[in-house]
Parts: sequence; structure tokens; C-alpha cells
Amino acid sequence: MDSKQRSTTAIPHREQTVEPTGLREAISEVFSQRSYTVFLGTAWVFYTFEVLYIFYNLYLRSLGWGFLLIGLVGGANMVIAAASRIAGGYLGDITDRRHLAVAAMLFGAVTLMITGLFTQPFLLVLALLIYATMNLVKSGSSAYVMDKVPRRHSGLALSIFSAGRVLGVVTLIMLNVLVIVEGFGQGFRTLALVGGTALLMSAIARAAWLDSSRPHGETRSVALWHDFLSKNWRALRLLVKMLPGAVVIVVLDSVSDGLFKFGALLYSNEFLGVSISGIGTIMTAYLLISVPLLLKVGRLADTSGLRRTAMRVYGIMPLSMLLILLAPMFPFWAPAGVVATANNIMPGLGALFTTVFVAIVLKYVNDGLWWLLLFTIVRKNLPRRDTAKFLALFWALVSGLGALGPVIGGAIFALGSPALVFVIGLAINIAILAVIHRNGFTGVQGTDS
Repeated sequence: MDSKQRSTTAIPHREQTVEPTGLREAISEVFSQRSYTVFLGTAWVFYTFEVLYIFYNLYLRSLGWGFLLIGLVGGANMVIAAASRIAGGYLGDITDRRHLAVAAMLFGAVTLMITGLFTQPFLLVLALLIYATMNLVKSGSSAYVMDKVPRRHSGLALSIFSAGRVLGVVTLIMLNVLVIVEGFGQGFRTLALVGGTALLMSAIARAAWLDSSRPHGETRSVALWHDFLSKNWRALRLLVKMLPGAVVIVVLDSVSDGLFKFGALLYSNEFLGVSISGIGTIMTAYLLISVPLLLKVGRLADTSGLRRTAMRVYGIMPLSMLLILLAPMFPFWAPAGVVATANNIMPGLGALFTTVFVAIVLKYVNDGLWWLLLFTIVRKNLPRRDTAKFLALFWALVSGLGALGPVIGGAIFALGSPALVFVIGLAINIAILAVIHRNGFTGVQGTDS
């Protein structure tokens, strides 16, 4: 009897023991999956040109679009993205995710090709709608790569995946050169066309080399619409049950993020006098700074408490909002001679010494770290079978509620009080920090300390 009891108590002990793994061994294990490597390479091509979307509002302004119209179109696209995410989550669990990974590249390719070839408002709206409906396949595509990495190294694997965003530096350098040679509008269209072609080639590569992924959904015995609603309702209930703190935080942050993303670059360019080349320099610095931090945060999420990591990351957000509010009063943090010399060396280089540079870089870097952290939380704490639906519902909250940001921001900008956008954002950021400090990601078993 005693020996039987000893054997039954030893089993849980072995299950709870996790052998430490060195960084080199972890990386080797992650890259042992061929499909992960192929997906990673093609995703990095996407990230190389994704940086162009940061300039899309500025591009629309250069074509004569008003603030309110830009905000309304941006908000409508985020609502469409949210609805597409929800439908895409269901799609990702009942179909071969390999097909969705290929389709994601095709959506991106068509969007950039239309942008590069046409300037008519209707066609640009169509391009943005296509980009928004990419979310039909995006959750399944993301779930595909998540299935290809070991769960215990998911934070590191996703960090390596996200680190490819630094390749956007190449696009930014090319844009700064083209702004001088062709002007902003034509230079933007040229790069969009190049990017569309590259994404088309990436779609072909995924179709040729990615392994098929068996559908994760259960056998359906009811009507399609009923199955869709019931499974998404079940996934939503489980998401709220397992991660209620994270859901509250995402709801608040999506509005704050929407406000900042709509207003920061427009405010810098039109009200603070930062040139397009200067904004390109700012975004280059952001990409270069973010990569080592992405790798660090991914590893922390694998080895440290999530609440502590979240406080470290999100604590910077209110500072970003405060700095952009102070930028009109303190436009530079270096002497005017240093700024002039930098601009003489390279147009736009002087932007590195502006207060708004610090504000934008802090915000964008911490956004990347923050969403990586939330992505890791979902990966670590929710069932693999319904991964696509959980990701869809999670990001639907972000897109749907985030749609308020550009709509409110566009209205405020049109009324001539742009700074109010950042005042509202600052208040929301402080509220989020209070929620994290008080409740963390309540309901995450064993990872919320």
C-alpha cells in the first residue's frame, strides 16, 4: 500500500518539473520545424513592407483628404476587421490553416498593388477594405505558426517572429530616398507596388513549401450558422473566464491605442513641423530599438510572472502621452545647433532630437512589447484546439473598440483641438495601470504573479 501511494505521488512531481533550457538549445528546437522557418521568412517579407501602413494617413492627407474623413474610413475599416476576425477564428479551426496562411499574403499583395497603381479615393478605400478583410484568414494563419512551435518556448518563438519587423528599416530608408527624388506621394506608391510584388512571391512560396495543417474543429452535426455562433460564444465565455483581467485591459487599451495611432504622426507633421523624412527617421529608430527588447520580453514571459512583466512594459505608455503633450512647449531636447547640423548631414535626421521623437518611439516600442506579451498569454493559457477562435475574439475586441479611436480623433482634429486626443489617451493609460496593479490578468492560473 505504501509503495503504491509513493508511486502515485511521484507522477505529479515529474509532471510539474520543467528542466531549464539554454537559449541556444531553445532556438535550435524552435527552428527544427521546417514550416516555422518557411512561415517566418515569408512573414518577415510582410513585415518589411508593413511599415508603409504607418504612413497611410499621411499619404491620404497628401492627396487632400480631411481629418474627419480619414478618421471615419479608419474606424470603418477597424469595425470590418473586427467582424472578419470573429468569422476568421471559426474559419481557422475548421479548415486547413496552410490555405489561410497563403491567402493572408495574397490579401496583403492586392492591397499594396492597388495602392501603388491608383490614387482615386474609391480605389484607396477598396484597398483598405481588402486589408481589413485580411482578418478573415489572419487568425488561422497566426494559429498555424503557433501550432508549429513548442509550447514551452512559445514566447521566444513569437519574439523571433516579431523581430522581423526591423526589416522595415530597409523600406524606411528607401522611402526617405524616394521622398527626395520623387516626392512623398510618388515614392509611397513606388514602394507599395514593390511590396505587393514581394508579397505575391511570398504567397507562392507558402503554397509550395508549407505543410498542411489538420483542421482542429470538432465534427459538425448542426447548421453552419448555429455551429458558428455556439462555438464562438463558448470561446468567448472561456476567454472571459480564463483571462478576465486581460479582457478589461485590452478593451481600455484599444481605445487609447486607436487615438494615438490616428493622431501622433498627423500631429507631428502638421502641428509640430516634423517632415516626412523626419518621421521616417523616427520610425527607423523605433524598429532598431524594438528588436532586442522583443527578444527580451518574450524570454521574460517564458520565465517570469506576467503581471510583473506587464507593469514594466505598460508603465511607459502614460509617459509617451505626456511627452507628446509637452512637445509644443519643449520641441527639442538638444541645442538648436545640433539639430541643424543633423539635418545638414541627412534630411530629417534632426528629428532624433525632438521631444516628439521620444514620445513616439516609446509608444511604438512598448506597443510591440505589449501585444507580444498579450499574444503569449493567450498562447500559454488557452486550449490549443480553439486557438484561432480565441485569437479572433481577442483581436476583435482590439479592432472593434479601437475603431472609436480614429473616429473620435478625426472629429477632435477637425474641430481644431488635436492635443485633447492625447489628454484622453493619458487618462486611459493611467486607468489601465491601476487595473494591472490591482488585478493583473485575473484567472490565469500560475502565471499572474
